[in-house]
Amino acid sequence: MIITDAAEDTPKTTEAHLEAQRAGESAQQQAPPPQYSYDTPADMYSSPNLAQMHPQPAGRRFLEAFCVAIAIWLLLGVFTGSVYDMAHSRHGYGRHPSIEQDGNVGWPSHGDGTVDLCTSSAEWHQSGFQSFEQNTTSSYPKSVVTSFSLPSSSDLVYLVAHGSQLSGTLDVLDDGSERGVVKVDVTIYYYDDSALGRASICKLKRDEGQVGLGFFTPMRPGSPSWRDRIHMEVLVHFPAFPREGILHIPAFDTNLPMFSQRLGALESSVYFDWLALRSSNFPISSQSVRARNIRIQTSNSPIEGIFATDGYLALTTSNAHIQAQIGLYNDDGVNATELVLTTSNSNINSEISMHSTTSRHTGGAFKSTVNTRNGRIDLSHVDAPIDSLLDLTAQTSNSPATVNLHPTFEGAFALRTSNAQPAIEVGRGVPDPAHRGRDRQVRQSTRQRGALQGEVFWDENRRQTGSVSLASSNAPVRLYL
Repeated sequence: MIITDAAEDTPKTTEAHLEAQRAGESAQQQAPPPQYSYDTPADMYSSPNLAQMHPQPAGRRFLEAFCVAIAIWLLLGVFTGSVYDMAHSRHGYGRHPSIEQDGNVGWPSHGDGTVDLCTSSAEWHQSGFQSFEQNTTSSYPKSVVTSFSLPSSSDLVYLVAHGSQLSGTLDVLDDGSERGVVKVDVTIYYYDDSALGRASICKLKRDEGQVGLGFFTPMRPGSPSWRDRIHMEVLVHFPAFPREGILHIPAFDTNLPMFSQRLGALESSVYFDWLALRSSNFPISSQSVRARNIRIQTSNSPIEGIFATDGYLALTTSNAHIQAQIGLYNDDGVNATELVLTTSNSNINSEISMHSTTSRHTGGAFKSTVNTRNGRIDLSHVDAPIDSLLDLTAQTSNSPATVNLHPTFEGAFALRTSNAQPAIEVGRGVPDPAHRGRDRQVRQSTRQRGALQGEVFWDENRRQTGSVSLASSNAPVRLYL
């Protein structure tokens, strides 16, 4: 056999080739395959001893990553939701065993205070009024009742309400029978059980010593059915015992839109440092009440009744009249007791008595501001202390304005209007209110078209003590001295 050189080199060549091939395959095994590619280099399969490598499809890898992300998100949601509920529970906005907090049930807002207790229809009792004829609110066929107790020694007792289809009445009385307790009785009138199930009443707290009640229905957009209406009749009973003196209440505050509010005859039994009643579209009235500071506010409905103050009294409405008997009390003659009457598109009619609480019942400082538009002003000052000071400003438009001053008034007056002539009427034979034998002096300093100015006094030294400004437009103004 003849062996050629080529034949001799064949094993070596083959062995070298295999070594090079193995080295190339090793390098390829160390390098990662290109991601999201279905095209594989051909030389990866050149060796029959290596298994084929199939990369996972990109769609499947994306689906797995997406599922992992969803799982993480759900876990985070559970954790953060628990933290949120814990925080809200600590601040009184979480759930209560008696009622579930959701959009279908009335619930307090943050400004209402923290929740001490919330009740719903499950805790209320049938009142027994189940017919149209028996129901005291005319058309509501059903009603339930409940009661609450609040400490009368609280720094503030307050009532709030809000929600769709919610209206009511508030009566404040002095017939409480339990010392130290303000009893609140509530009757809820309704048409449909589902509407009742959406209402709630909550005991609330604000700052330390501030307690209240809230009456709530959910806010429902659109035009709810008339069958969703809820009417609440609220009776507040202050525990006054005449033999033990006047009950002192630091502050009583209401914010009850769509509620009419009525104060009973409280002046001789209950005294408030602060009294504030707020409503809208419903009237507010008082049989008699006295407080250091009083603020009464509504809209589109009248304010009527008897009000007395030692510091500040404001009656404010719109598109409705104010008709009030006012008592103003002052004790030092330096800090004026102030009266503010404000409305629009309606009349203001007030009878005002001013009193000095000094030992001699003389002197005192009083300030009155009366404003309306397109409505008549009629003010009558039926009583005023000797040597007192009155600063009065009254203004309207397109309607007459008339002011009667008490004979004790001393100071300047200014009348102004347009398209009419101001006028003053001076009473004849008016006796000296101080019984000093003095004659009253009335002087007009300016009289021109649409304006009249002057002064009135018993004592020359007091001719510039008080002031009265009376103005209108397109209507007469008249001052009675």
